[in-house]
Amino acid sequence: MINYQYAIDYFNEFPMLVQIAWAMSGVLFLAIIILAIYLKSIRYFLRNRAKDLSELKNQYEELLVKYLYSGEEDGEISTVQLAIINKLKIAITDTFKRKIVVSILYNLMNEVSGEMSGSIKTLYFKTNLFDHALIKLRSKNWYEVAKSIGELNRFKIDEAHDEIVKFIKHPRR
Repeated sequence: MINYQYAIDYFNEFPMLVQIAWAMSGVLFLAIIILAIYLKSIRYFLRNRAKDLSELKNQYEELLVKYLYSGEEDGEISTVQLAIINKLKIAITDTFKRKIVVSILYNLMNEVSGEMSGSIKTLYFKTNLFDHALIKLRSKNWYEVAKSIGELNRFKIDEAHDEIVKFIKHPRR
């Protein structure tokens, strides 16, 4: 058993510079321990987020491909497509999931053309992604506005032309 009073007295007999050095090393040791724990927690969070991202991306890619290939011959929305639209409407209320869906739609727009790109545009409107893009267009942050303009341009949304024209002479190109 260590006698703590003896250790405190021994520490007090050291010169002031040695006491300061020991105190600083104790503080730095505690800082290292705290930062290591913080780093572990951040890495755990990022690993879980990456795992969630890959799972959701696979899930939404499957839904969107199913949406594209379950269309009716006459261009009407089928019941399967309507169910997918309802699932996506619920999903895009979360910003994280909305970004995933938009990125998948970006990739699909690069891979398809013609009738399927029209189907993607219809999906964009039906899931209210258009409304979210307009909300971002009215943001005070210039980078949000730029993302929104890029998104609306990528999906060839002509309905937002009047809103986008306001930003032609914006100070930030």
